[in-house]
Formats: sequence, C-alpha cells, structure tokens
Amino acid sequence: MTRILQVSDTHFGTEIDAVVEAVEKQASALKPDIMIFSGDLTQRARSAEFAAAKKFAERINAPVHLAVPGNHDLPLYDMFTRLVNPYRFYRKFFGPRQQVWQDGRMAVVCLDATHPLRHTRGKTKLDEARALLESARRSLGPVGLLCVAEHQPLDVKMPADIPEILINAAETAQLFAEFRVDIVFSGHVHMPLIRDTHKLFKISRHFIISGAGTAVSRRTRAGAPNSFNVVDIKDGGVTVALHALQKNGAFEIAHQAVFTRDDSGWRGA
Repeated sequence: MTRILQVSDTHFGTEIDAVVEAVEKQASALKPDIMIFSGDLTQRARSAEFAAAKKFAERINAPVHLAVPGNHDLPLYDMFTRLVNPYRFYRKFFGPRQQVWQDGRMAVVCLDATHPLRHTRGKTKLDEARALLESARRSLGPVGLLCVAEHQPLDVKMPADIPEILINAAETAQLFAEFRVDIVFSGHVHMPLIRDTHKLFKISRHFIISGAGTAVSRRTRAGAPNSFNVVDIKDGGVTVALHALQKNGAFEIAHQAVFTRDDSGWRGA
C-alpha cells in the first residue's frame, strides 16, 4: 500500500498553534509515504512564513515531501518583488515550482498554475505540463499510477467559488485524460471536495479529484473546519479520507470515498 498525505492552504502567518500540533501528531501517526503540500503554504510569502511551513513539513514523518506554490506564495504588497523575483522564498525553502517525482511504480507531477499578474486565479501552463506528463508516463508505462498536484481546482463544491476554478479547466482535464492521470490534488478554496470526473468533463479517461481544505489556518469557512486528506492506494483501488478537526481538538475521519478503476478510468464505488 502507498499512503499519501495531502496538506493544503496552511497559510503560515495565520496558523493556530494547537491545530498545527494536532495535524503533526495525527499525520505522523498515519505514517504516510508521501506528503503533498498543495499550495498556499504561506499567507504573505514572507521568509519567516516559508521557514515555518518548511519546519512543519519536516516534523511530519514522511520519506518524500512535495509541494506546489499557491497564489498566496507570491508577495502581495511588495509589488517590486512580485514582478521581479516573486518566487525567491518559495524556491529557497521548497525548490522547483514544477517537477516530477517518481519511484518506478508511481509518479507525482507538480504543476504551478500561478502567475505574478493574476491575483487569485490559476491557469495550467499546458505546454510545460504536457512535457512533464509525457516524461512521467513514459517512465511509468501505461499502468503505473500517475498523480498531479496543482493549487487551483478543476471543480468546487460551492457556487460562489466557481470563479476560482482553473481558467483553462476543460483543456487541463483533456490533457490529464490523454496521459492517463489517476489522481489530481488541489486546494485553494478551503472547501474539501472528493469526487471523480464522470459528471464533470467529457473526456476519454476519468480521474479522481482530491480537493483539500485548510489544514492549520484560522481562515476556515462555514461548514468546513480545518482538515487534510489521506489517500491510500492498495490492490488497484484508491480510498480518499477527509480528516477533520473535532471539538475535542483532535482530527478524525469525517468522510471517505472509495474509487475503483475500469476501462473508463476511475469511478466512485
């Protein structure tokens, strides 16, 4: 079994210390193989905030740590830096904005949908994404598990959040289907969403969407407490579990979905 811990929208600079400790305790007990940080690591892209996010990730016992930037990981008020060197602290603490990690059985393609000239909205850089996906799929072969992490989502739960969907969502979904992507990790709207794409896109092969909420920030939304997702991949099936903060200060599974794969791709069981 492979276990992936998805943590998103920590917004360090707005974190709640007790919740940080609770996430670290629960996440380390789960013993994930991979930790994916799906964007908005910081609130204002300050060096101290990135340092706190890095230390948080390191305290979680996972052999592999991956991340993608979110819109909050670019400076908002320092316009000179935003235009000249917007990702300097992200790169210092978390490395490349786009990359491929793989171990021969599975791969994670990390995509950056942000741009210094956009405030919140994201857009997949399709040509760059194609090159990364092609490389990953070639190494994996046709059946290896291929995941993508990208901050802005392909779908949202709340109608008010529709403007926050990726600008080129339909084209992105087509590209993911072409390369037989299995799971897409996203964040951004602080409202978890776990689903397949059968009723969402007309594509040749369907995949799983694992949209995570905000893990440790006080910037929660009504009906969506602090949370993170855990993805278990075992015996050809995938289970995505939403771990939500309870009134007793601990995280417990609030919802989980099981997915199986057929000729059309992935489908909720």
